[in-house]
Amino acid sequence: MAKVEKLADLIAKAREALSEDQLAEAIASGQFEEIFALPQKSFEILRDTSDPGLVLRWAQFADVRIDSVVKMELHKYASPKTVGDRETLEKILALEDSLTIQALMQKGVDEREVLLGLPTSQTKWILTELSSTEIVWVLSYLLELPSSSQGRLIDFVFRDRGLISLLQETEGLQSQFVAVLNLAGEFDEINSILVELRRRRQNAEKYQKEHAEIDLILAEMATAEVKKLSLLVYVASEVLDAEQLADMVESGQLKEILALSQNTYEILRETGSPAVVLAWVELAGEAIDLVVETKLYKHAAPSDFDSTGTLARILALGNPVAVERLMNLDAVAREALLQLPTPKAVWTLTELRMKDLVWVASYLSEFPVHTVGLLADTVMRDDVFISTLQDSESLQEQFPTVLALAAASEAFSRVLERTAVREVAKLTALVVAAQESMTPEQMIAAIETGQFERILALPERAFEILRDNGEPAVILAWNDLAGDAIDKVVATELYNRSAPSDFDSTETLLKVLAIGDGQAIGKIMDLTMDERAEILNLPKDLTKAVLETLSGHELSSLASRLMPLGLEDKAKEADRTVMDQAQPTVTPAPPVAEPGLEPEQAPDFPILYLFLAVVSLTALYFFWKYYRRRR
Repeated sequence: MAKVEKLADLIAKAREALSEDQLAEAIASGQFEEIFALPQKSFEILRDTSDPGLVLRWAQFADVRIDSVVKMELHKYASPKTVGDRETLEKILALEDSLTIQALMQKGVDEREVLLGLPTSQTKWILTELSSTEIVWVLSYLLELPSSSQGRLIDFVFRDRGLISLLQETEGLQSQFVAVLNLAGEFDEINSILVELRRRRQNAEKYQKEHAEIDLILAEMATAEVKKLSLLVYVASEVLDAEQLADMVESGQLKEILALSQNTYEILRETGSPAVVLAWVELAGEAIDLVVETKLYKHAAPSDFDSTGTLARILALGNPVAVERLMNLDAVAREALLQLPTPKAVWTLTELRMKDLVWVASYLSEFPVHTVGLLADTVMRDDVFISTLQDSESLQEQFPTVLALAAASEAFSRVLERTAVREVAKLTALVVAAQESMTPEQMIAAIETGQFERILALPERAFEILRDNGEPAVILAWNDLAGDAIDKVVATELYNRSAPSDFDSTETLLKVLAIGDGQAIGKIMDLTMDERAEILNLPKDLTKAVLETLSGHELSSLASRLMPLGLEDKAKEADRTVMDQAQPTVTPAPPVAEPGLEPEQAPDFPILYLFLAVVSLTALYFFWKYYRRRR
């Protein structure tokens, strides 16, 4: 009966963990039968891992301890390969707590080896009593110690857990404590020292008159302050000789500096001067920590500042790289960059190449304070704009106008934000063109109504229309009429001779633009709309010939004659007019007396008339050939 129940239990767990195919394979391979022969508790491994092979490996590895493996849920966090050997398995199972074992197996191989090398009670204490941060630090510290000192350290911090934080926070003390552990046979000696320090603190008043100055300071310290004193003395000993150190103590500088935050000791380490530390404190006051955090003390001296205002603006950067690069610039450049809002100043100082930073700082120095942030905004969107500015002196001169407009108009500021950086030069050209022909009020109105942004979308050459007439509606009307041909409207200066309303359609405009010649376009635009239509509706070559041959008055007369005619007759009449206009008029020259004749003698007129007749017939012959070709 017990075997039936055991088999039923195995089948239930197998079905829970395996697919039908996997179960069939386990039965066919004999693994199912092998698992059935194991203690029933081991079936839990199959249910939790879905791996019949792993169940068998655990059984072979753990042997009689398989029940303990399952009970402690070790199979959930490890495999026999992860555990390694039976000795290690026994140490793990000795922890006798599933959560503790889980915490152990989540550590790295080296960390597990260190923990399992300790007495079981110490291992359990570390894994169950310390915070995760403390565990990480303790393990990293243990890995630096020889195995003979590892148990001593844990034994000591077990009795005085505050030592963990004390060692954590002071790297120098850690190295000193390693040496102590390596040399000490027992932790009781170290503990007795700390007990004595605590006793001195508690009895400070009693020993006030009997102790030396250092002892009095030490007596007034909490345990954390002992760390501060140790660090300060260590730093001072590094950078000062014996005479300087004695002077520091006797003058009271040691006590003054000890009262400061521990960060300020870095200033002493860097400068080797207690006086400089105190000078920084006098200048910065409560901001002394920022002097250290930004490493300003490495790049400047307190005497470099004529006011706390400048210091405050530098410290507000809060970024050591930004501060270092700022202090490497000259005073004018620094002042220009400090005009920027802090986040923009930090970006500029940390993201730009040094040569670009120097150039930007120089450029900013010429800007009014209220516009410098807008320049930074543009550069921050794409720092390629710096090279765009550098490559164009005209853009450098004109761009401040754009920023001034953005500062004055929130609507234009939004336009600037929406404009791609690669289009900023084009936007600048539009602003300059508008300012040459529009009042500030008209510009703001155009911006707020959206006309300005519509014009910005046009080809840059089209801005000439706005520059010449100052009417946004006109350039937009030209664009609506001309479309892609607006460049030709500008190139032919047609916009100076006419208005969009002079054209009944885009087709008519394109016919005018196709003429190409400015003088000819001027002639045709002097006609009425109906007269212009008559001329433009002629064949293209004939239109060109008419415009080249006839005067404005003659064009008007021709257009009037064409109006009542049919299409074919219109071309004939225009052609005839061109021919008639092109035929030369021969005027006889006044008689000239020939040499040897008397003045009253006239020349031989029949011969002269014959000559003129020949010339006229020759001309008529060539015009007749021209006419035939045209027909």
